[in-house]
Amino acid sequence: VENVWGKVATLVQVYLSRQFVESFSLVSDTNYILQNASRLLRCMFEITLTRTASMSKLSDKLLEWCKMVERRIWAPQFGHHSLRHFVYPPTIAQTGDKTLEQRDGGTLKELIVRKLERGGQKYQYWSLIDFDKPNLTSIVGDRASAGAVHAYLRRIPWLDIEKKVQPITSTIMRISVTLKPNFDWSSRWSGMTEPFIIWVEDPDSNDILHQESFQLLRANRFDATKISFAIPVRDATSGPPQYVIRVVSDRWVG
Repeated sequence: VENVWGKVATLVQVYLSRQFVESFSLVSDTNYILQNASRLLRCMFEITLTRTASMSKLSDKLLEWCKMVERRIWAPQFGHHSLRHFVYPPTIAQTGDKTLEQRDGGTLKELIVRKLERGGQKYQYWSLIDFDKPNLTSIVGDRASAGAVHAYLRRIPWLDIEKKVQPITSTIMRISVTLKPNFDWSSRWSGMTEPFIIWVEDPDSNDILHQESFQLLRANRFDATKISFAIPVRDATSGPPQYVIRVVSDRWVG
């Protein structure tokens, strides 16, 4: 590596891939980089949320990198499966709830996740979440592993979204969003809260029109939550505006 940024990029990739570094000097450099990488990425992400013009795509990428560094997992587009979260012991506070995790040290076997990763996008979370156990058995090879995959897929936080749009004036409209949890809460993996970030973006200009944080509490995991906010409406002379509402986990990669 001939320059500083190349060395930093290489060491971050080694860290995310969970490779072993033998050189003491490189271990020291890696620790220094990682102590600051997460804070710097979070800082840049927060900046993009305040300087909203043409920032939605950059915000999305920065948030994903924040989570990758914090969880030490590559995003699905870089080869890792969402279930890889469960291959390693959780790093958040936990209480009780040790049914499935009592076996094999409380984690999902990495061999199973590797089988899914070899399938590429075909076996990612979005494809597998609706599979039943017989279909999963044909993919992973045995019923016990299929049962584990089925159970862990249900533990990845997912929110069903319903929206209602109401015009207030010719330049302002109110959006009401109802969020309904649709996953099996595990205190071991989710702790007492699951953080999300909500933002509304204009897909044409990539402007962020509104953003706010949302904390889903364990006590409210069966309840729907309604959030309302007002956003400006662009000139509609060329047709009605098309906006995108995004609800992104602040913890889970992918």
